[in-house]
Amino acid sequence: MDEQYAKIEMDTSDELPTWVKLSQTIDKSWLTERILKSDLVYQVPSERVDWFPLGNFEEIRRHDPIVMMGAFFAKPNLAQRERIKILETLYDARHHTQERLWTGRNLRTKEVITNARLYPSFRLAYTEKILSIQNTTSNSWQQEEAIYTFFVPEGSVVTSLSLWINGKEERGYLTTQAKADSAYKTIVGMERRDPSVVHWQEGNTMRVRVFPCTSNENRRFKIGITSPLRLDQNQLVYENIYFKGPNNTQTSETVKIELTEKVTALNSPWEIDGETLITHQGKYTPDWSVRFAAKSLSTEKFIFQGKGYQAESYQSVYEVFSPTAVYLDVNETWRWPEFEAICSQLNYRNVWVYDDQLITITPQNAKEMYTKLAQNRFSLFPVYRISNPDKALLITKGVAETPSLKEIKESIFAENLTKTAEKLPSIRTFCLNNALSPYLKTLQELRLLAVIHGSADELQTLLQKRQFKPVLENKNRSVAFVESAQMTIKEVESSAETTTLTGLKAPDHLLRLYAYNHILQQIGGHYFQKDYLVDSLVTEAARANVVTPISSLVVLETQADYQRFDIKKPTDSRSQKIGSCT
Repeated sequence: MDEQYAKIEMDTSDELPTWVKLSQTIDKSWLTERILKSDLVYQVPSERVDWFPLGNFEEIRRHDPIVMMGAFFAKPNLAQRERIKILETLYDARHHTQERLWTGRNLRTKEVITNARLYPSFRLAYTEKILSIQNTTSNSWQQEEAIYTFFVPEGSVVTSLSLWINGKEERGYLTTQAKADSAYKTIVGMERRDPSVVHWQEGNTMRVRVFPCTSNENRRFKIGITSPLRLDQNQLVYENIYFKGPNNTQTSETVKIELTEKVTALNSPWEIDGETLITHQGKYTPDWSVRFAAKSLSTEKFIFQGKGYQAESYQSVYEVFSPTAVYLDVNETWRWPEFEAICSQLNYRNVWVYDDQLITITPQNAKEMYTKLAQNRFSLFPVYRISNPDKALLITKGVAETPSLKEIKESIFAENLTKTAEKLPSIRTFCLNNALSPYLKTLQELRLLAVIHGSADELQTLLQKRQFKPVLENKNRSVAFVESAQMTIKEVESSAETTTLTGLKAPDHLLRLYAYNHILQQIGGHYFQKDYLVDSLVTEAARANVVTPISSLVVLETQADYQRFDIKKPTDSRSQKIGSCT
């Protein structure tokens, strides 16, 4: 590992940190994980007796004879910070390595209550998760901090947060991410009182912090999430929102799913009570979904403050598109036959790969370049190097194990992306599997990529017909595109208080999904700049009460706390009017 690290530093460019390139190539095994965790989690010789990990790791300090014996002979030369970043990337350890103000080692998730309301004619759902946290320590005075990472469906947004304080549910206030973070850290770090906060994270994740959790009583909080219903071959799919957090191996779960209207071809993992209600009680299960036949979108509008919000379906009507250059984002998930087939179909004309620099593919170097790049566990294609991006095509295969943009924000790679992202159009992208990497997923959320998922055969057909999905979004239009639900949400002027064309009541979640997608669309390439927070976006987030890259929800103990941190209760938002599922 040390030799490879030194070789990378000498032989390659410095656009990406050395730890990123090492993560691409080192052997991923149980032994590698132990080496990286030496003196972080696993004890090594000559260190002081400490049964708890260094840094931010949640894991209990461990003794492993292999690590202890090996450390007598050598220790990795990698800095602790670099080893943590490699662990985050390769071993999905982000949840365990985040900054902690207090330990959470004695906490477990006691109970989960899931209440969901599905709106088939609007292709959206609202889910409330109520979690109960138990502190198993025998010391009644010991306070601990619970941290949860929620994994939400594509396009979802957090729209409410509550914390039970002295037996009473207290709703969160929406403010800027910086103010919410400052208030939470000040109170938890120095004053040890009751706050909770939820922040937006890259890659369709949200992070919730709750403090304090003691053995005196179980701590309860509630998070509300508005999600699109994914359209999958004429079926709508509701996907469970799962989490990582305090131990859930013995967690009980109660589920109640209510459909606001009758549907056909309803497929549920549990018994259906009547035609519109699904209930379940049992052990917590993270992975489940509910499917049913898609319905036509309702024409009803949700009216708020003189604006109407209306959903409309759209189909990916293809336009004529013949790329002037094709860029192949190659990693270990690629196979030689598909690589060769794409190059051959394009007659090896203007086909490029990236290996510390852009390299054109020819019949002579194709096999060599494929073999070299396919050894990399993941890839981070520098989209800022694409010439004429409005006429280019990027072909990729997603992998789950890549660094996020935040984790490489201090690199030359990030600096170059920052300089160009604001001016980048949406680059047409074809993904040969169902999942984008976290890096590309964030670029897609910011509308820097226009993505189609499909097979190699479907790609071949599009290339033959010279077609591709048009780039539909325009930053000046009052339209938000919800890709997973194949619909748009339009904002229009409306003086009416309500509409009654079909008898269905349009939910306020139309406004929330519109605001979230519209804000991300407006942020776009500005996301990489330090000063992208603007008042108009903060106002739009507060009006819809949505958590975004610039806004967070926070619950504090007293009104004096809100005043001290200049966090004001919105007077013209949907913050206190969310349609509860309970």
